[in-house]
Amino acid sequence: MSHPAVLYVEDDPNDMRLMRYAWARVGVRNPLQIAIDGEEAVRYLCGTGRYGNRTVHPMPSLLLVDLKLPKMSGFDVLRWLRSQPTLQTMRVIALSSSRLPSDMSSARALWVDAYLVKPILFDEWVALVDSLKASWLGGG
Repeated sequence: MSHPAVLYVEDDPNDMRLMRYAWARVGVRNPLQIAIDGEEAVRYLCGTGRYGNRTVHPMPSLLLVDLKLPKMSGFDVLRWLRSQPTLQTMRVIALSSSRLPSDMSSARALWVDAYLVKPILFDEWVALVDSLKASWLGGG
């Protein structure tokens, strides 16, 4: 059985590293693809440029997106995503360090499926990934 990819859009190298380590610790079999800014996320989702090979860069079944990104914010990525007929129904989790009610409501207005605040400690990252695995990835 093939496990669909997950695209994690994150510009902080420390958060990327923590996510990768937690992904491995939990044993998630879904490939974790990473885009480092909003523009790269759009290129990945469109399959353009270096993302043209869908064997290497498969279309994700879940998008984890930080909201504060360079070049194109996570909010802009969400607005773009929801305007694309073939991507409108993609499952999206906003994964942000922001606890601001305005950020949470803005993300929900763009139809995120969940809004999660980024953990700080590694054990919290492991718990978050374990929850993603159980709730969003079918135990993958």
